[in-house]
Amino acid sequence: ALNPPAVTKWHLTGSCATYNCLVWGKPTAPPRSAGTKPSLPPRIKAVTGELGCVTPYIVVPWDYEPEELEYAAKMLASSLTHNSSHNCLALEVLVTCKSWPQREQFLEAMRKALDDAPPRTAWYTGSKEKYNNFTKSALEHLTSSVEGSKLTWHGGSADRRLVIKKDMSDDDIDMNDPDAAEKLMGKWTADDDLFGPIEMQLPWQFASGATPEAARKMDVLDNENWCGCMTEVALDCCSEKDRVKRCAKFVEAAARFCNDELWGTLSCALVVPPGVQRNSKARASVETCVATLRYGTVCINCPTFVGFGITKLTWGAFAAGQWRKRGSDENTDYDIRSGNCWSHNTMMIDDVQKSVLRAPFRIHPHAIWLEDNRNLENTSQELVKHMGRNSIGSFYSTLVRALKG
Repeated sequence: ALNPPAVTKWHLTGSCATYNCLVWGKPTAPPRSAGTKPSLPPRIKAVTGELGCVTPYIVVPWDYEPEELEYAAKMLASSLTHNSSHNCLALEVLVTCKSWPQREQFLEAMRKALDDAPPRTAWYTGSKEKYNNFTKSALEHLTSSVEGSKLTWHGGSADRRLVIKKDMSDDDIDMNDPDAAEKLMGKWTADDDLFGPIEMQLPWQFASGATPEAARKMDVLDNENWCGCMTEVALDCCSEKDRVKRCAKFVEAAARFCNDELWGTLSCALVVPPGVQRNSKARASVETCVATLRYGTVCINCPTFVGFGITKLTWGAFAAGQWRKRGSDENTDYDIRSGNCWSHNTMMIDDVQKSVLRAPFRIHPHAIWLEDNRNLENTSQELVKHMGRNSIGSFYSTLVRALKG
């Protein structure tokens, strides 16, 4: 491990493998044996890290208007596509209620939003391999064993949507072939009129209808995809027809699922429609869920990267990695997970458990974080200037560009 005498502390953001390389000199921490912990190697005084997470987004079941479902789907699609999904805060697991009457309608809105999102270059090392592994795992543990599940590829237009099945009638490709996903990708990849074939441009991949057990077998609850893939996990937690009771039981089960089954505690988000916010009992259930979630940043009605971008909020593992289950090594050098510190927190507030960011269900003018914002680049540039200058002039300049979105 690194141990230069002039350095007293290291801080990094990245993966737990990078952290382990600094601390242990290899990508994984050594295993414990017979209840004993291996001794830490001689190293610098301290290593702190803000690391990754299998990021969940919880969709609260309610009676949504059609335009509300469409807007929620756009926000969630943007949470996946941002930075080609190479983010520690990208949407990985979408948590829904299996008995929600509008679930299928919502899933189709989700697929439509992904259809409309142009595919992006997967520039991160290992993306193609992870993408192929996701496809093979979903075919093995989801579409072939869970009734009603579906695996789809999206990007650019509805005409390019592809439903992936084990029994696809393609004369050239056998879906039992270990390289089937890569071969399919070659057929899916579009030709660009100016530059020829687009290298490493992966479709967005959406596995829907997974049970928690199938998702566990797919290995998506313990590992970040990091490559434009997401899984919907439908919790079979209630049979209530009353929407208030259904909402209450679901958010309780969703918090328990996220806390106990998903790897990491960096950030999560909830989609809470206006109807829930107007209903006092449903609102109280959601507030209990927010209080229960063990995540460093909880975002309501906005992507988690918005919480990252507001630097007055803390950013890091739940309770800066200082909370852990009894007898667990979570967020220590032996099992670092999402890290052991806060970053950001420009107000310098001590002993923070979590930051909670609340946004209106719909933003006017068009939200800057949506995939289909027509003036995203110019608005983003002016917003950064305004954050630095904080003047009336910079605010006006940002507003003018936002109105063109």
